[in-house]
Amino acid sequence: MRPKCLILVAGITAALSCSAFGQQDEKLGKLSFPTSCDPKVQAEFERGVAMIHSYWFLIARRTFEGVLRQDPTCAMAYWGIALDLLNNSLAVVPPRADAEAAWAALEKAREIGAKTQRERDWIEALSVYYRDHDKTPVNARLVAYTNAMEQLTQRYPDDYEAQVRLPYRRRRPRPTRRTPTSSSRRQFWKRCTTRTRSIQA
Repeated sequence: MRPKCLILVAGITAALSCSAFGQQDEKLGKLSFPTSCDPKVQAEFERGVAMIHSYWFLIARRTFEGVLRQDPTCAMAYWGIALDLLNNSLAVVPPRADAEAAWAALEKAREIGAKTQRERDWIEALSVYYRDHDKTPVNARLVAYTNAMEQLTQRYPDDYEAQVRLPYRRRRPRPTRRTPTSSSRRQFWKRCTTRTRSIQA
C-alpha cells in the first residue's frame, strides 16, 4: 500500500474514532459534581462519574487516573477509583483484590486531605463499605453504606449526586397471600354451585 493511502486510512480511522467517542460522550449526559480539585480537571472528573452511572467500569477508573496525572492533589479522584471498584453493588461483590485496592485508594484520599467537609464526608461514606471488608458480611456493609449515604443526603439536601448514589434501597416486604376463611370458602362454593345450576338449566 502506498504511503499516501496509509495516511488516508489513518486519517479516516482517527476521524471515526473521534466520532465514536463523541457519540459516547453524548450518551453519558451531563452532571454537576463540584470539587476542590484543579478546575482544569473538573470536566474530566465529572465525565468519570457519569461513566459510573452508565456502568462503564474500568474506563471510568482510567479516567480518574488521568485526572490524578494532571492534579495529584485531587483526593476525590481516589474516591472515584474506589467507587469504580465497587462496581454494581446490587449485582456483584468486589473480589478481595478490588476491595483492598479500593481501601488503599481511600486511604490515599485521606492522606492527601480533601479540601472541603463535603468531600471528606463523601470519602468517609464510601469507606464505610470497604472498612473491615474481610471480616464484616457484605449485607451488613451495604446497610451501613446506605445509612451513611442517607446521612449525606440529609446533610447536603441540594446535592443531587448524593440522592442518586444510594446503593441499597430497602425493599418493601412482599405481600403475603391471605388464608381463605371459612366464610370466604362458603361464598366461593356458593358462587360455583349457582353457576353450575344455571348451566344445567
